[in-house]
Amino acid sequence: MINKKQYAFILLPCLVFNSGSAFSSSDDAWDEFRRDVELKCLEASRAGTPSMNIKEIQVDPFGSDNFGFALVKFEDRNEPGTRFIACTYDKETNSAETSSPFHP
Repeated sequence: MINKKQYAFILLPCLVFNSGSAFSSSDDAWDEFRRDVELKCLEASRAGTPSMNIKEIQVDPFGSDNFGFALVKFEDRNEPGTRFIACTYDKETNSAETSSPFHP
C-alpha cells in the first residue's frame, strides 16, 4: 500500500512536468476562442446589416462562463454616423447573435 509521502513523491513530478503544457495550450485555446468570436460576430453583424462598413471590433478576451462578447463599430453606407452592434457568442453552440444597431 502507498503511504502519503510515497503518493506525494509520485504525484509531484507529474504535476510539475505537465503544468507547462497545460498553460501553453490554454493560451492557444484562448487565442482560438477570440478568433472564433471575432469571425462569428463579424458574420452575424454583416448578415443583420448588409450595408455596413466595419471600422473596428473589440472582443472581450475571455467572456463569461457561457458566452463570449464583442462590440462592433461600423458606419452604414446608407445613413451617416458611427453605430455599434453588441454581439453574444454562445460557447456551447459556437454561434453568434447580434443586437440591433445602437445610435450614439
